Amino acid sequence: MIDDGFQLLPEQASTHAPHVDLLYYSLLGLSALITVLVATLIVFFSIRFRRSNSKVDRTGIRDNVPILEVAWTVVPLVISMAIFGWGAKLYFTEYRPPAGAMEVHVVARQWMWKFQHPNGRRASNSSPCSWPRCRWEVCSSPSRGSSITTNTFTD
Repeated sequence: MIDDGFQLLPEQASTHAPHVDLLYYSLLGLSALITVLVATLIVFFSIRFRRSNSKVDRTGIRDNVPILEVAWTVVPLVISMAIFGWGAKLYFTEYRPPAGAMEVHVVARQWMWKFQHPNGRRASNSSPCSWPRCRWEVCSSPSRGSSITTNTFTD
């Protein structure tokens, strides 16, 4: 294996990976921006309003600023809903199998996998899907009263 240097994320193995990576990096950047902003404001206000012998003039301070209160409630709400919408769109895009995807039924047992093509061909412990558009339906075999669980995902 050739070492290509430092990689923050693994090699992209699907067509959806760049979109997910962009969401991840955007959230990382937004978090870094908010962290730097909060830390800067803490340092600024700590220096400006530190305890000293001089009295601070508080005569011009208003108790209630409705525009400011609405702004610090609505702005994070809008940002949160935008992030949620972006993530939900990515999720539903990845969840739907592509057109013409081959369905492969998989039964998972403790030490083996059983695969079955729609045409009846079967395989054990190796993927029968030789092309990139497969819709996998995975069922775990019931044992000792457990129920069958089915998960569907696209490769």
